[in-house]
Amino acid sequence: MVWEPKSPAIIHAPAEALDRYGNPRIGGGCPSPHRMMMAASAAGGGAYTPDAAVFDGTTQQLDRGADFDGNVDGKEGICSFWVNFNGENGIAAEFWYASGGYVSLARLAYGSHINKMYVQIYGAGGLRLDGTTVLTDATGWHHVYYSWNVATPAGWLWVDGADDLSASTVTDGTLDYTRADHTFMGNNSPSADVADFYLNLATSLDPGDSNNILKFRDGDGNAVDLGSDGSIPTGSQPIAFHHLDDGQAAVNFGTNLGSGGGMNITGTLTSTDGPNG
Repeated sequence: MVWEPKSPAIIHAPAEALDRYGNPRIGGGCPSPHRMMMAASAAGGGAYTPDAAVFDGTTQQLDRGADFDGNVDGKEGICSFWVNFNGENGIAAEFWYASGGYVSLARLAYGSHINKMYVQIYGAGGLRLDGTTVLTDATGWHHVYYSWNVATPAGWLWVDGADDLSASTVTDGTLDYTRADHTFMGNNSPSADVADFYLNLATSLDPGDSNNILKFRDGDGNAVDLGSDGSIPTGSQPIAFHHLDDGQAAVNFGTNLGSGGGMNITGTLTSTDGPNG
């Protein structure tokens, strides 16, 4: 199969000056009250309740406009996020796309793959993982988790805390992560609510080994706190992490709390209750 990416026109909007927590800078740039309340809640055993950004599939997207800061080609990776589709069933929905089509993480829309998740990455090595669960606007919130290590070789695709892999192709060799641009929700744009989008291109975690999946989704099926910069699951900051505290302004989802640098926001983001709402 030859996958032909579609790259829509991108309009860049100026990024707002934000503090390390993704909030507008006010005075000394203190942490948002939402972040402080969340930390206090976690310390006291309270519930973690992230909000989600709403993407309508037409007018909103995030675009790096360059490669991620500090990005290098490699053989491992992790991607985790929560999604609630709002329509466009049977239509391709791409969450992360690297220019030239070298990286595509999407819900497919052809043949037996309709409305099922997959990831495909090219380079000297290669990766293709296909899922089995049908995700539509009728199925509510889902947690999607990918990880891979092509040197092993191994690849994992889990949905809602369970192995969802139907087919895989994993070929040892360096994967081409270093691209001229990275787009989130902007190529074959999904109509969906998205919470806690996490992307790590430096390591991998087998979700079934030592219950690693619990670092991203607890045993009751709830989202868990990944930390203010996404570093809790592995101890290191991922290259991309997009998050909203409960009640936080929707524009802050566009702030990359990971190490890879800022994103440009196209359109006006709105928010809604996340997976624990």
